[in-house]
Amino acid sequence: MASRTSTSLLAAALLVAALALGPGSGSATAATDNPWLHRRVLSIAHAGGENEAPHETLFAYKRAHALGTDVLEMDVRLTGDGVLVVHHDADVDATTDGTGLVADQTYAQLFALDHGYKFTPTRWSCGDCPVDDYVYRGIRTGDRPPPAGYEADDFTIPTVATLFETFPDAYFDIEIKESGEPARAAARALAEEIEAHGVGDQVVVVSFDQAIVEYVRTLLPDVATSPGVDGVQQFFIDRQPQPDHEILQVPPTYDLAGTEVTVVTEEFVDDAHAAGLAVWVWMNGRDQETAEFYRHLLDLGVDGILGAAPSVARQVIDDAGLAWDGTDPAPTTSTTTPSSTTSTTVVAGANGPPAAVPVAGAADYTG
Repeated sequence: MASRTSTSLLAAALLVAALALGPGSGSATAATDNPWLHRRVLSIAHAGGENEAPHETLFAYKRAHALGTDVLEMDVRLTGDGVLVVHHDADVDATTDGTGLVADQTYAQLFALDHGYKFTPTRWSCGDCPVDDYVYRGIRTGDRPPPAGYEADDFTIPTVATLFETFPDAYFDIEIKESGEPARAAARALAEEIEAHGVGDQVVVVSFDQAIVEYVRTLLPDVATSPGVDGVQQFFIDRQPQPDHEILQVPPTYDLAGTEVTVVTEEFVDDAHAAGLAVWVWMNGRDQETAEFYRHLLDLGVDGILGAAPSVARQVIDDAGLAWDGTDPAPTTSTTTPSSTTSTTVVAGANGPPAAVPVAGAADYTG
């Protein structure tokens, strides 16, 4: 999946099934036309890199992009007046100076909020930390100046359109939040934005709800997707092929009631590749957002690291000599259809990105 607070449902489903049947009891059929198998190893900024910058702010995304991040990960949902915004939680309480549900507010109301209000160098959200720890609080409201090269509006809740317009050459990993009609409405709005901005070959769309992913494919049949809970469960248990999808997005392990199931192994990754699926990994917690753990994932052969510490992920991938060079394989006489998208090398502006906030040890984690 893309953003990961709601892991308990997936954990329960997978754990029960895995304990009953055991993983990898079936086989998978390889696909030949998935460009994401060649785009590796990717640094993917989870929520823009919420361990280093305020969660899903334009500031976080600009900073991650300037660091050379390959993919920007985001969550989307609709406001009360039908604007598709980038925001993880159903409400704004955890990250802003406001309260209430996103779905109950207009975008004008959300735009006025300080989205860096509760970020500290050790917590993505802290309600009672020492006041000096809130390094970005007040920039949105003009009470303190923004870092060089940024502006006050970079510290509010952005729209999907703003991200597409700000990063026209970027790749995006987009999770649709909610389920049922709210998610279907968000999916329709997302399809309109993707088509309007011509970024269909630059996005991957996912939802925990398999029905929503399937609905997205009816709206955008050529857009890459990751399976929801049901599809991930099917592949984990018996390697059931997922021919409608290009990427498996999974955590390293699942932990339910003290029982831990390891998901990402060399065998799992090899089987996914044999089935024509790339493997992107998101972390179980902040204690895994380290250079050591990222290197461990590279050793297992993963294709993408959904890191909350993009400066660390970028460095680890570069040091290993595994960074994607931004090109896709040349056309061949086979039936493989290469992507027409090209990648743009990102160079920081004259001021460069702000200094990275140190990555702390284990702490409360957004998922």
